[in-house]
Amino acid sequence: MNILLQLTILAFFVILFPAHSSFSFSFSEYEQQESSAENRNSGRSVSLAKLRCPQSLKKSRIASMIGEIHRDARTGRDGLYGSFISPDSPDWDSRFGTKKSVYGGLVDDLNHGFQELGLRTYTSAEINAQVARAEQEAFLNNNPDAAISAADRLSADFMLKGIISTRTQINRVVQVEEVFVTINLSLFDRSGRQISSAQANETTFSDADVLTTIQKLVQKQSREIIYQLFRDYCQGGN
Repeated sequence: MNILLQLTILAFFVILFPAHSSFSFSFSEYEQQESSAENRNSGRSVSLAKLRCPQSLKKSRIASMIGEIHRDARTGRDGLYGSFISPDSPDWDSRFGTKKSVYGGLVDDLNHGFQELGLRTYTSAEINAQVARAEQEAFLNNNPDAAISAADRLSADFMLKGIISTRTQINRVVQVEEVFVTINLSLFDRSGRQISSAQANETTFSDADVLTTIQKLVQKQSREIIYQLFRDYCQGGN
């Protein structure tokens, strides 16, 4: 739901049920209800079969690496973390974004869509076993040589880079902290050339589970994302 409409609804509840009232309003509960309604009413599911991709695509392999950049307007802190980090890593606790390992699940969600196109995929564990953390970081930081090197190590025909960006700020209208989530995805061929890009966005409130927001965003839009990433490639008859 559009954030302006959310705020309008919130203002209505604040006026209708003042602070001394026994009524209790939860952003998390509200967003869960909205999410359920959206899932029931969503008609945006895309059929990947419509892409009519060349037969050669079914012999191709794709490796996905997911990272996240967090910017906090209150502290000015930012950082890059990715699918190369595991919960037992020494710097896992220093993360100030999502609190669990989310990347593997996101890669799995995207892989399901790629497999519908006939692509062969890699799990995060398989990638981590063959590509060093430093090389993955370099790829996520837009190093084309790292993309080529990683593709060679994995014998991958395509490389997908996904960057999760979260930004927090106080909504001055209602004095509530909001979290803006953006996922930018870029598709590269094995020579390091970018083929396409796609983006997904969501806004949530600070008391909501950001991890769940990210997971639901990818699950809800994964086929639309994959359609955008491979549309030009397939229509071009590559």
